[in-house]
Amino acid sequence: MLCACVHAVRMSKMLQVRNVPEKVHRRLKDLAAQSGKTLSAYVLEELERLTEQPTIEEWLERTRRQPPVKLSRPAAEWVREDRDSH
Repeated sequence: MLCACVHAVRMSKMLQVRNVPEKVHRRLKDLAAQSGKTLSAYVLEELERLTEQPTIEEWLERTRRQPPVKLSRPAAEWVREDRDSH
């Protein structure tokens, strides 16, 4: 019995999305076909990619913890110099 319980914990989870607008469903199917994948495989890959990215809140918090950058001169001068060189 313990073996069955451990196996159940490790099993993939099922996700069902209801009320997907026709336009969104069609676009996802097209993108999946262009990638040579099934719709399920494509959406799963996109969900995995999405969860690997930090949320805006996580990114902002990480950015706030970074020490400030000290420049040798004001940033506006760098921008002006770059614009003038083109």
